[in-house]
Formats: sequence, structure tokens, C-alpha cells
Amino acid sequence: MKKQGKIPFVVGNFWLPRAMWLAPLYLAWLAACSGSSSKKGRALVGDTVVQAPRTAGTTNLYQSDTLKGSPSRKLFVKIGKSDFIDLRYHSPGVRGRIIWGGLVPYNQVWVTGAHMASIVHFSGAVEVAGNLLPAGVYTLFSIPAPGEWTLIFNRNWDQHLTDEYSPKEDVFRFRATPQILPDTVQRFTYFLTPKDSQTVEMAFAWEKLKVAFDVKLNGELEK
Repeated sequence: MKKQGKIPFVVGNFWLPRAMWLAPLYLAWLAACSGSSSKKGRALVGDTVVQAPRTAGTTNLYQSDTLKGSPSRKLFVKIGKSDFIDLRYHSPGVRGRIIWGGLVPYNQVWVTGAHMASIVHFSGAVEVAGNLLPAGVYTLFSIPAPGEWTLIFNRNWDQHLTDEYSPKEDVFRFRATPQILPDTVQRFTYFLTPKDSQTVEMAFAWEKLKVAFDVKLNGELEK
């Protein structure tokens, strides 16, 4: 019995070998793969790629942000001769939502970020709003309000959101008045900005609000 050959592809009255009619499909597939892996026009936030261009003249603002998750971010700044502040947090986006009084309720303890509690490590003792804070690792909770906010340094930094929050573990609370920003900060962002050799401004911004306070190195606390 004669063996049956490979089945050809028929175009009109012409018979084409399989390789010839598969070639255009293969080239189209290569082009699609090439386009999907391109990183042109993307901006990096931590280890996560965000499909959005940076706003001109800024480092943390985005004109649009389609990322649905809350990528992790980290900040590090030196203070004094050998001390530092190390901050780790998660960064949610606005994505067209009502943030203050909506996604983040007023008059309730908030994680001041997303997912796990934000971690702040002070290598040396510091002073915040007249309160002494020993060297160590803490989390920063907050209670948003239409006017003045309450900020909380708490010892239990290893927790999800505020699931295990207890006022008994507060180191201290202090108040701060938010600033209204002219432009929208699309993604929740912390800032550590040196003011002089002994002082760093710690701040966070989201949507059109920014809350800031000074962190001053206090070597007297460790003596």
C-alpha cells in the first residue's frame, strides 16, 4: 500500500507545502511575543513594573496608574554621623476611588499603607513632636480626620493591617495637620527628607493630602 504523504494546504487551485502556509503565522506569533515583553514607557516602583509614565519633574507621582496591587517599597536615609532610618511599606493606588472618608474611613485606626503594617527602623534614639522614641523597630498607625490627624508609633510592627492593633502597645501618639496638594499623588508614598545633619522630615502623601513631621536624632536618650 502506498504511504499517504503530508496533507498540503490548498489556496485556490494551488497546493502549498505545510512550511509555506505556517510561516506567516509563526512570524505573527514572534511579533506578538516581542511586543508583550517590551518595557518601553514603563516606570518601576520597587520591584514591580507599572504601566504608567512618570510625571515630569517628580520621582513618585504618576499621571495614571493601572496597577491593581500594592507593591512593596523601601526607603533608607542616614541621620547624624552613623545612624539611619529604614522604612518598608506597601503602596496602594488611587485608581479613581474616593480615598479619604471612603476607602480610608475617618476616625478609625489605619495601617498608613496597605497589607502588612509599615515597618520603621530607627538605629538610634529620636525625638518626634516632643516625644522620645528609643532605638528600635516600630510601625506607624494613623487616625485620619477631616482636619487634624492622630499619628501613632506602635511596638507591634509584625501584623497584617490593624488586625492585631492594641493601644496598650502604643509608644506615644501625636497630632499633625495634613497639607492639601495641588496635584494628585496616584500611589501612596512615604518620604524621608534630610533637613540638617540631625533632622529628617518623615512624610507620606496620597491623593491630594500630605502629612509630615520631623524626626530628630536624640543621643541623650541613650546615655
